[in-house]
Amino acid sequence: FMAHYNGGGRLEVNKSPDKVEVLAELIKNGQRNSHHWQQAWSLYCQRYGRGVNDPYKHESSFLLGFLDMLAHHACMAMYSPMEASYAWPWPETGSNSYESYDPVKDACVQKIKALQRSSEDAKKQWWNFCDSQQGGVRDPTRHTVRVLQEFLSGLG
Repeated sequence: FMAHYNGGGRLEVNKSPDKVEVLAELIKNGQRNSHHWQQAWSLYCQRYGRGVNDPYKHESSFLLGFLDMLAHHACMAMYSPMEASYAWPWPETGSNSYESYDPVKDACVQKIKALQRSSEDAKKQWWNFCDSQQGGVRDPTRHTVRVLQEFLSGLG
């Protein structure tokens, strides 16, 4: 062994790529080919990866977490396309705050939540709108911007 090593020979280590390398390359390809993928990866890294966007600098569990989050969101959208919102099912962070990364939607959600807190009549208006036109889904975070704006513009 030592003679082989000293003679310039090297041990053949398992040539299958490391799991991180395979996953990192998958994420890199996604970034190259899809603006939405690139945006999702960037937001995920900002929120959970200390702002480090290079997939090679993360552990495989972090990369798998991103892929799992994408798959979860895709399944939710395909099962109920009418209720799919742009809010992502981010991993729990210990707070009950909502953030869709769409400032227009976030502003609409906050207005509707504030309206519901302001009076019982306002709350009933929102509930009636949801029950009659949105299948009873009363959580404003689960609606599209168009639906939220439709309700707000109807308040006049």
